[in-house]
Amino acid sequence: MLVPYSELDALAAAFEVPNDKSHSIVVQLEGASFEVGVSLDSFRVVGVDVDMAAHPFPEVTLRAESDADRRGKERGINAEIQVGDPEFDRLVYIETDATEGVVRTLLARPEHRAAIRELLWGGSVRLSARGVSAGPFGMVCFEPDWFRKVATQLLILRTLPAVPTEIIDPASRRGASAVVVFCALVPVMLLAMVCTSFGYWPHAAKLPLIGAGVGLGAWFALRFLLAVRIRGHSRAYRRYLAAAIVSFVDLVGFGVAGSVLLNAWADTSATVDLGTRVIAIRPGDGCTHATIAAKDPLESMELCFTDGAHKTHVDDAVIVHFHPGFLGFTWDETAEAWTMEDGGK
Repeated sequence: MLVPYSELDALAAAFEVPNDKSHSIVVQLEGASFEVGVSLDSFRVVGVDVDMAAHPFPEVTLRAESDADRRGKERGINAEIQVGDPEFDRLVYIETDATEGVVRTLLARPEHRAAIRELLWGGSVRLSARGVSAGPFGMVCFEPDWFRKVATQLLILRTLPAVPTEIIDPASRRGASAVVVFCALVPVMLLAMVCTSFGYWPHAAKLPLIGAGVGLGAWFALRFLLAVRIRGHSRAYRRYLAAAIVSFVDLVGFGVAGSVLLNAWADTSATVDLGTRVIAIRPGDGCTHATIAAKDPLESMELCFTDGAHKTHVDDAVIVHFHPGFLGFTWDETAEAWTMEDGGK
């Protein structure tokens, strides 16, 4: 059984309505219906949201303009609709998919713009097909007198003009699909990095860093393309930031996983027939194994090379190249024997 929030008790008592819906109560005031609900943060009550039923509006969110909004406009990414009131345009940011003509008609009257500014201390004002919503207001709005002040401003907004609700600005869809795709790829790339790193860890420990660097370079180029492609509507900068953050994980992960897989592919077993010896290179167990098999009576050898330098004696001179280096065999006149160096260090 749901237990009503006690924070709503004072409002319920003041307006003589039952508090039995757990998270909200319905208040009738001056012919309008208000749903007053608790605003939660990690199951903790932090304020109150107020929804007022009204005729349908296009989806519009009005909130205080932030530094990020201004940066987005300065960089030419955000394109916010201006209503022609300098003070309102400076203080209020309008997020919407509606066209400029619809928004200007909706906010043409100064008393409506003034009411919106009065409500912004609570967070944002949202117009939708259900009516007008505002909040989340602080705990003080649970007091009946404070709620009446909020309701007074919302009642002014009830007289906003009816405008078409289906007119959508085509630019508002830019970037949405890119954000969805990049977000979907994040868990795939994280899983790929983990699996390839544990399954195919290369001899050269620097190789994943090189792959990450390549991914980072690609990400810088992608950021420029995103800024060009997504710009032109009120949500552009937010989508640009979201796409830039998740694509960073995607491309760096692709670079790391790709470099590890490429290294594993390049290190597949290969055999070089030298006439008197056969030298086979194969990866495994975190190092490179070199099998030196004799065609003459000399003893065969099985060697494991890691990041250090290694030497051994062989019967023929050869350099066997492998990714990301080579095995070099040279004749030591003093020792009268062949020495080998791991050139992949």
